Amino acid sequence: RMAQEEIINAKLIAEDASNAKSSFLANMSHEIRTPLTAIIGFGESLLESQHNMEQRVSSIKTIIRSGKHLLQVINDILDLSKVEARKLDVEEIDFSLFPVIAEIDSLVRMQAKDSGLEFNIQYNFPLPTIVKSEPLRLKQILINLLNNAIKFTETGSVTLIVECDREKEKLHFKVVDTGIGLSISQIEKIFNPFAQADTSTSRRFGGTGLGLSLSKQLVERLGGSLTVESKEGKGSSFQFSMDAGDLSGIDFVTSLEEVLVDTSPKSSRSSSEKMSGSILLAEDNTDNQVLISMYLKSMGVDVTVVSNGQAAVDAVRNKPYDLILMDMQMPIMDGMEAVSLLRSQGYDCPIAALTANAMKEDKERCLQMGCNDFITKPINRGDLFDIVGKYLLKGKNTDMEKSAKMVPLKSIMLETDPDFITILEEFVKNLGVSINEVRQAHQDKRWDDLKFIVHQIKGLGGGYGYPMMTDLAAKIEFQVVSENYHEVSVLLDELCVVYERINAGVQGEGESVRHA
Repeated sequence: RMAQEEIINAKLIAEDASNAKSSFLANMSHEIRTPLTAIIGFGESLLESQHNMEQRVSSIKTIIRSGKHLLQVINDILDLSKVEARKLDVEEIDFSLFPVIAEIDSLVRMQAKDSGLEFNIQYNFPLPTIVKSEPLRLKQILINLLNNAIKFTETGSVTLIVECDREKEKLHFKVVDTGIGLSISQIEKIFNPFAQADTSTSRRFGGTGLGLSLSKQLVERLGGSLTVESKEGKGSSFQFSMDAGDLSGIDFVTSLEEVLVDTSPKSSRSSSEKMSGSILLAEDNTDNQVLISMYLKSMGVDVTVVSNGQAAVDAVRNKPYDLILMDMQMPIMDGMEAVSLLRSQGYDCPIAALTANAMKEDKERCLQMGCNDFITKPINRGDLFDIVGKYLLKGKNTDMEKSAKMVPLKSIMLETDPDFITILEEFVKNLGVSINEVRQAHQDKRWDDLKFIVHQIKGLGGGYGYPMMTDLAAKIEFQVVSENYHEVSVLLDELCVVYERINAGVQGEGESVRHA
């Protein structure tokens, strides 16, 4: 009889595991297909010629947002599997708490605003200037909890509370929302992997059901515990504590004024910052070859592309390169083997590894093999710029660059009709007025006015024989529509330089005509 009960129990456990697996696969299929539908659909919509610039920018932003969501889903799945296999990296270091919270603020505040919610951060002082923990995992936990709170809050607010128990050397965090709340039965299973409060919640709000389970296990790895208090229809409060490290001798602050933190989103590096040099890109995937080459060429560098490690080894025999970007997994000869071979042959120029394996041991293995740097896939453009810039960024505003910038620019219309100079002189006079109006609109942050004036310049430039002016104005218009105002500022400086060159060219040509 005992054996029979054991068989029945084993059967029930197996059925539960099978149901959980089926539910997980169905949920993951939905979560992966949803952003993919948007990526493919909006990607195809960009091919439709009748769409205006605003519609195209909106489509591009949707593709990027959906791609990032898909990446987060995959990262959560991989992280949870690492936690359960006890292979998740937790690297404790000394760091300042306030820049981490400021970065979270910049990421979450816009999402809350888009959802019509108020977002607050409440610091309960005194707080330590330095703590010892894992900042990346802390950020991951807080973003997970805050995203969750925003998703399940339809009206009201989401608040992050930060405090410290100095005696017990613990940091305490609380995420409070005015959302849908949870019942007692829902609370009991909310931290189970792949499970949400119930299937209707999953259908209504989406989500993998991985976030809270992963957050709980990450908190435990940081020496703390994650708990929840909630009432249906009233909202929820998720709180956790974590070790802060040895706080003896650490300074504490009593107000935010004592901490100078820039809470504005970090501006991405400007694509107008140019580099010089040559790069060898070893990458077997043709789509990645095109994408990475496009990024690199926009930086101003020469790019040579090869498809495997053996071709990379052969290529450096024929030409010196300032930097090699080496994919780690390639046919014929992989990146690891190629790097090892190059170093054994005395090749000492910098090599940066490109790899989709972002674990700590992968990075260490690449560096041990002889790589100087490490870039993870999918490639972040800013990270790529930083790595390449380390080796190839030119000194800005050298005398040579200044003199090159001020070379007079001549209209191509003058090549066929020298008398066109009279019309050009009037054009340049009006262009000077337009440039001043653009600068004033930029200063006043009147973006609609700026876009309107730049659009007019775009239309006129080519007609008066200055395609460079049209191209530059089009770039500015695109960046205004994209709300990338840092890039607008950089390009406007470039526009003013082009205007000065046009003006110098017209004045020079006018003098020649008058003296003829």
